[in-house]
Amino acid sequence: RYQFRLGSDDGSMLWIRDTVVVRNHGLHSFAFAAGEFNLDAGEHPFRVEHFDNGGDAELRLEWKRAEQSEWEIVPETALST
Repeated sequence: RYQFRLGSDDGSMLWIRDTVVVRNHGLHSFAFAAGEFNLDAGEHPFRVEHFDNGGDAELRLEWKRAEQSEWEIVPETALST
């Protein structure tokens, strides 16, 4: 089980497969929202949506695996295109 944290200035959402994992609603300054998802071995398509209403623009995707105590930015090595 992985915990995900999506930080954004204004709204954002994280989808894994067809499941919304994190919803960071509304017009706001930078803030995090979190959710959990079971990642079995293999590939998992994901999508991040973000909108900005002006001012600062920031987007950050972090995760924390079961054995970790601190959040980390999802590394490039975990992603493919």
